[in-house]
Amino acid sequence: MLELQIIGRTHVGQQRTLNEDTLAFGLDNEWSQWATVETLPDETVQLDRAAMILADGMGGAEAGEIASALACSSMQEYFSSALSSVQKDDDDIIIRLRQGLLLAHDSIVADTMLHPARRGMGTTIIAGLIDWGKLYVMWSGDSRVYRYFPTDQDSSGKEHPDHLQMISRDHSMVWDMVLQGELTAEEARVHTYSNVITQSLGDVQNKPSPDYRVTPLYKGDVLLFCTDGLNGMLSDQEIQDLFRTHQDLVQLADALIEAANLAGGTDNITLILVRVTNGPGRPHLEDIHIQDKVVTEGGASLMQKMKQPVDGPSVSPPDHLNQVSQLDHPGRRRRTRIWPFVLLFCLLPLFLIGLWWYLKVPESNLSIQERIQFLQAEDISSFLSSKEKFKFDSLVREYELGQISEDKMRGAIEYYEQQAGVLNPTGTFGTVPEGERTEETEVKREVVASDRSMPFWNKHFHKLQKDVRVLMTGIRSDPGLGQKEKEEFLTALIILEKEILASFDETGVVKFKDVEAREKRDELLKKYKQVSENYRKWKEEKAVPGQETISPKQPVSARQGEGESVSDTVKQHKQMSSPPIDSVKQSNKNE
Repeated sequence: MLELQIIGRTHVGQQRTLNEDTLAFGLDNEWSQWATVETLPDETVQLDRAAMILADGMGGAEAGEIASALACSSMQEYFSSALSSVQKDDDDIIIRLRQGLLLAHDSIVADTMLHPARRGMGTTIIAGLIDWGKLYVMWSGDSRVYRYFPTDQDSSGKEHPDHLQMISRDHSMVWDMVLQGELTAEEARVHTYSNVITQSLGDVQNKPSPDYRVTPLYKGDVLLFCTDGLNGMLSDQEIQDLFRTHQDLVQLADALIEAANLAGGTDNITLILVRVTNGPGRPHLEDIHIQDKVVTEGGASLMQKMKQPVDGPSVSPPDHLNQVSQLDHPGRRRRTRIWPFVLLFCLLPLFLIGLWWYLKVPESNLSIQERIQFLQAEDISSFLSSKEKFKFDSLVREYELGQISEDKMRGAIEYYEQQAGVLNPTGTFGTVPEGERTEETEVKREVVASDRSMPFWNKHFHKLQKDVRVLMTGIRSDPGLGQKEKEEFLTALIILEKEILASFDETGVVKFKDVEAREKRDELLKKYKQVSENYRKWKEEKAVPGQETISPKQPVSARQGEGESVSDTVKQHKQMSSPPIDSVKQSNKNE
């Protein structure tokens, strides 16, 4: 059994007037009492087992603080009823944690249905449980869990330097790019779209698909649960340096909050720290196993599914391969049969090189630099996703620095031209007279759209919907916008998104074809650009140069309607009964 110290801290930050973060952790081993934002102890709490919940609300005027409070309250009730007496069964714990997160999601959606003005609110969440020497953690969104290994000796006597390990993986657009090798973790941290997440609790249209990790804990380990207000301000190295220089958990918590504020404090900052003060010694670091799987829907045992071998008969070589050893040695006749193929093999590359050179000549009418400028023009680049733009710009910089060849750059240009839908069927537009280039581009886009039809237009309509949501996220999180302005911009974008969704049939395919699809896309794109331009002009007119304007916030109760406070809303949802413990597995199986 482990012995634990735990402490929590939260701060509104330097640029926000409202704290939309929420946290809670059990104050006893039965989780009958909880420390919350309003009742955080000044000193560490000593425990044998622990339950931690942390949430980062979103939505601003749409009541993000209510979403995070509802999620946290729902999980507290669930921990106390369905998890306090759970047995030592990894499978059961993970299933119950997932069930708890989905119930929290449902509570937010239900509240949105009762209060339409709160539509758009949501929250990230992390729910962690420490028992039987292990950490079980599940999350949705981009709030994080780290583990700090202090300098120590493992069971073999070998000394290891301190190390900060990121246990969770962000559900965000930029972290997907990190996993694909397109960004480093530090580049993702400072990226323009670092705040765009791919899932959360409370999204009416999209049910969350939480991830989990299970890992053993050892004496000296320190866990950090935090919202992006901390890791968005501090790099992993800066966080590790603070762990190294502050041994006391209370001092460490305060130092992390202070450092994030000194770095800008652009968001609310919330964290929970847990130290293993007594437990088993650490084995070889490479032996520490972190089980990481996506929790999928379905009724069968998740752990058993992961342990089962792949079903199916073993594959044996085809009969004709087994017969090779029985063939007689062919002697000279075999060489006679082979030499024409050898000759063809030698001549084919020469033929292909000549053909490539012949087809390449017309392309010289349009230089690589002209094609780069063409792709980077606003009317063409709008057909590329943010990820594609970023990757293309990176390749251009590498080409200008001489780090990649002309052939590689030409291949990249042709690929992104195809993604933007500006190629004709021959794969090049080098023969287009300069005076007709713009008109020809439209013709080629229609040709390609006709060839690829539905997949092509699906991509463009989905990209436009994604751009609308990114702009909505930026407007919701803009502290310089007043509530009235936010509502006007968001209303226009919500109407636009409905128009985009109406362009798909019941199977998810764009209803229109060819020219009609292009005209509809252009109409919707024009509306999107108009809202985006109005937002940009508003910011230029209202913003004070060099200073972010923070408009006065209405009282929480004024935004909630019917005079309710956050605590009133949470109390209403606490009246809802939790499902019986015995029915948890069964309800999961029936989904």
